[in-house]
This record gives sequence, structure tokens and C-alpha cells, in this order.
Amino acid sequence: HTHGGLGPGPGPWAHEPAELHSLSSAALDEAAERLSRELPHRYCFLVAKDGAVVHESYSANSSETLYSMDSAMKLGTAALIGIAHADGTLDLDAPLAEYGLEPTADWGPYWPLVTTRHLLSMVSGLGQKPPGTAFAYDSGSHLQELIWLLEHVTREASVHWATRRLAIPLGVPNMFAGQTESAHVHAGG
Repeated sequence: HTHGGLGPGPGPWAHEPAELHSLSSAALDEAAERLSRELPHRYCFLVAKDGAVVHESYSANSSETLYSMDSAMKLGTAALIGIAHADGTLDLDAPLAEYGLEPTADWGPYWPLVTTRHLLSMVSGLGQKPPGTAFAYDSGSHLQELIWLLEHVTREASVHWATRRLAIPLGVPNMFAGQTESAHVHAGG
């Protein structure tokens, strides 16, 4: 069912009865009803197992409804950086400044020390502390440096590269559809 280990790949997902995967359709239906009642701002419930969809239900939208990924995009950003790292395109522990990038966020005196690993681990210091010394959650311009690095090393607009290298292989070609106007992936939501 998988495509290169990244999920079902392009095209529709396989749909199979939950019981073929040691799950109960009745229990999943009950869970979906409960979620719809207790979490009214959650509009869908999908369970995939072994590369197949075993339950899919919607309460206020459809499978065609597009939403912003918000902070879940941090996972997408990490996956994109992981792909570039696996390609040998970037080193997680090399300071971003070594790539010739100019900072877009205020890093104070710490820019020459900031690495991809610091940013992914949320220990970049945000320009207030030395990188690697304290946790600081970020969804803004400091984290966005990862996308500027990705564009620099791939020499391609991040939305196009991310669609080609992550979204299409995952079978979700519209993953970055809401970000095509700027052609830049929004790293943190």
C-alpha cells in the first residue's frame, strides 16, 4: 500500500474495512460521533492503518475542504529539512551563516551560531540567549529562517520544492495550495 515508505503515494488512498486491520468499525463510528459532539470545532476523523484508510467521517465539511496547517506545519518543515539533509544538501549542525544567508529575524550577536538543529529543536535562543541554552517556542520569523535556508540550498521556491519532494509523494498534492501566492512555505503556522 505504500509509495517509497511515504504513505500511499499519488492517487486515492486504499479504503479497507477496519476489521481487516484488527479494528472495530462500530467502535470507530462511536468514536467519531463522540468526537463530533465533544469537539465541535474538529470537523473530521480519519484513521489509517497499514497504509489504508479504515475510517473516514466528516461533520461540518468534506474531504475537499482545505485548511491551514497552522503549527502542524512545523512537522512539515521538519520533514522538508529531513529530506534535504538525507539528500546531502544541508548539514543540521552547520551554522546557517556558513551558507551565506543573511538573517531576516533579529538574532542579536548570535546569528553566527544558529544551526538548523537549534531551530528544529526550539533552542535557537531567538536572539535573546545563546543557541542551545534554553527552550523557546517559535512560530515566527526566527523559525522561517529554515525556509530561507531550504530555498538557498535547493535554489528553488520552497512551495514548488516542497510540493514536488513531500506533498506529491505523500499523495496530498494540495498540501501547500494556500501558500502558492508567495511561493514560500510558512515554516511554523
